[in-house]
Amino acid sequence: MKRILVATTNPGKLRDLAGAAVQYGLLVECIPGFSSLPLVVEDGATFEANARKKAEEYSLHAPGEIVIADDSGLEVDALDGAPGVHSARYAADHPHLAEENTDDEANNAKLIREIQPIPVSDRTGRFVCVIATARDGKVPRVRSCPR
Repeated sequence: MKRILVATTNPGKLRDLAGAAVQYGLLVECIPGFSSLPLVVEDGATFEANARKKAEEYSLHAPGEIVIADDSGLEVDALDGAPGVHSARYAADHPHLAEENTDDEANNAKLIREIQPIPVSDRTGRFVCVIATARDGKVPRVRSCPR
């Protein structure tokens, strides 16, 4: 089996990826020692930029291995695409400057407060996920879910 390393500590994400990959003869595992690696600052303007940056930087800690990383979030049309790349830090006073994620409950509460005045029919949006692969700091591929 070919091994792919994932830049995450999320057990659900690892389980889901491993389940999907097994039919292709792929073994999915977390990067060894991932939780002790320095966090990559997600300061990109797009989901793709953040996924690329994480894949590139984390792949340097696993020489010769294929590493995948993702960035994802919610884009709400009536909020001009917010929370977007700041979805995980949306409840922070200044999400674009926050270095750590904020609590999911707080992020959801802020989003609900902001869409309250918007008619239900105009509360459209989408979940966006971009996955990048890298080996030795180079990204040969990036895939986005259709919008």
